[in-house]
Amino acid sequence: MSAIITAVPFFVIPLLSVIVFVVSLILFCCGKSKNKRYPGSVSAETMEERKLFLIISSIVAGVFVFSTVAVSLLVYSIIAYM
Repeated sequence: MSAIITAVPFFVIPLLSVIVFVVSLILFCCGKSKNKRYPGSVSAETMEERKLFLIISSIVAGVFVFSTVAVSLLVYSIIAYM
């Protein structure tokens, strides 16, 4: 039971980082498409902030997901070859 409780944050934190990345991607794409349809509707400063947030969230999500997958594969391969 304690192993399950310990493993929950291990998978929840990468899931939350991916959710933040998806939200930032949606905000960036919506702002970009809104500017195409109605030029000037989203300010350049807002688009720069969204772009920066998208870049940062993609790096964070990539690191968390990669480390989670790498550790999971390592643990599963150790268990498989025992």
